[in-house]
Amino acid sequence: MFQFSNLIPLPLAEKDLSSSEVWGCDWALAEGTAYFLEAPSGRGKTTFQHLLYGLRQDYSGQISWKGQDIRQFSAEDWAVLRQKELAIIFQDLRLFPQLSMAENLILKQELNPAMDLDQLKAAAEELDMMEHWDRPTGLLSYGQKQRIAIIRALSQPFSLLLMDEPFAHLDQENIRRACQLIQRRCEEEKASFLIASLGDDYFLNYDKTIRL
Repeated sequence: MFQFSNLIPLPLAEKDLSSSEVWGCDWALAEGTAYFLEAPSGRGKTTFQHLLYGLRQDYSGQISWKGQDIRQFSAEDWAVLRQKELAIIFQDLRLFPQLSMAENLILKQELNPAMDLDQLKAAAEELDMMEHWDRPTGLLSYGQKQRIAIIRALSQPFSLLLMDEPFAHLDQENIRRACQLIQRRCEEEKASFLIASLGDDYFLNYDKTIRL
C-alpha cells in the first residue's frame, strides 16, 4: 500500500515533530490492517489524509503507492485509484446540498459500485436514515449528513478507507451503528482503514495505534 520516507508537510516543517510516528519516519501502511491515528489538534491529521488522497502536494520526503512515487501520478492515475482503491470520509463531508440523500449516494455508486441500490437502502436503514432518502441534503442536520457521507464512502470498492473525525456530530448509538457498518464493509472488501481522531477510539477494532 502506501510507503513513506521522511515525509514532512511544508506547513509543519518548523515544528518539533520528534515524537511523531508518522512525520519524518520511514514506515508503511500494511494491507488488511486497521489503524487508529491519534492526532492532537494542529499536528496535521487532515493534511495527512489529504496527502494520501492526492489533494495536496506541499510536502518534502516521499510517498509511494505500491512502490510508485505518487508525485509521478497523472490525473487519470488518481481517478482510477480513487474509484478502485481509496475511499474517504472527509471531515467537511463534501456532499451536494441541492441533491437528495438518494442522489448523493447513487451519483457515487454509479461511478464504480460495490453496493447495489438495495444494499444502499439497507445501509440507510441501519443508520436510521431511510426517512430522509428523498430529502435535499442541505436541509438535514450535520449528524445526518455525516451518516450519508459514511454510506457514500462505503458504497465503492476500496482497499483503504480514510476517515477524518467521521463521528464528530453523532451520538453514541449512531456511532456504534456506523462502526458496525464500517467494520463489516472493510471485512467484505478485505480492506485496511485509517481513522484520525483527537482521542476517541470509538467502537472499531484496531490492529495498530499511531501517534501523529
